[in-house]
Amino acid sequence: MKKVGMVLNNKKSQIRTFSQSVAAILRGKNIETWFEHEPWCNTANTDLILVLGGDGTVLRAFREFGTLEVPFFCVNFGNIGFLSAIEPDDINEYLPSILEGKYSIEERTVIQISVIREETEEILCSYALNDVVIRSPQPKISRQLLKIDGNIFAKYEGDGIICATPTGSTAYSLSAGGAIVDPQMEAIIITPICSRLNMTKSMVLNAKHKLEIINKDRSPHSLLVIDGVQHSYLLNDDVIKIEKAALKAKLVQVKKNRYYHLLHSRLRD
Repeated sequence: MKKVGMVLNNKKSQIRTFSQSVAAILRGKNIETWFEHEPWCNTANTDLILVLGGDGTVLRAFREFGTLEVPFFCVNFGNIGFLSAIEPDDINEYLPSILEGKYSIEERTVIQISVIREETEEILCSYALNDVVIRSPQPKISRQLLKIDGNIFAKYEGDGIICATPTGSTAYSLSAGGAIVDPQMEAIIITPICSRLNMTKSMVLNAKHKLEIINKDRSPHSLLVIDGVQHSYLLNDDVIKIEKAALKAKLVQVKKNRYYHLLHSRLRD
């Protein structure tokens, strides 16, 4: 391993201190190291990205560097850590083997989102590791029309709609009544938010299907939120196209069944 990038939650002093300790170890082994906040950082030929923070930091790291398609080794400084491989106290045990390339990769499904306005203009193209949410910005009904592979499937009226990856099935979708889906599956979970019509249940689709959500709001305009970040307001008849991306998220794993141990702990709590 010759080059490692570091992405961290820079708001926490303990993470900043931790990152400097790890960087010293890496440089002591002649491994080039860059930090995301350095204006001169060069990401070319990066072998691994070390992410220090909670799941939100992992999502941000993927948003900024996911297209590099390199493994992410995530250390949990958050509450749950579904996207992380280890806890901070485990770093001395696992870092040497990671640097020797002795780890497994878990590939996660990513969805690609594009927004088409006035039938032809693509105003946004992005990726989501967790979910894309279309919701009303005010306590008023949000209306969407869902097409699956070009065929009208359902009309939703309520607070909005969530389209989640299996990775994101334990996030907002779960809170809205969606199913928990094994993160290694290739699927898209569609979960309405407080729908008042007959389509009130969550639905799990094979990720090979192509979805279109047509915004039918006139006022107020709905919000488009991707992995927790607000991207734009949607106008009436904007089309949000959602499909499985060719891109995959590559997460380093060193502990067998860590995900299910965390899930069991959360459900028990």
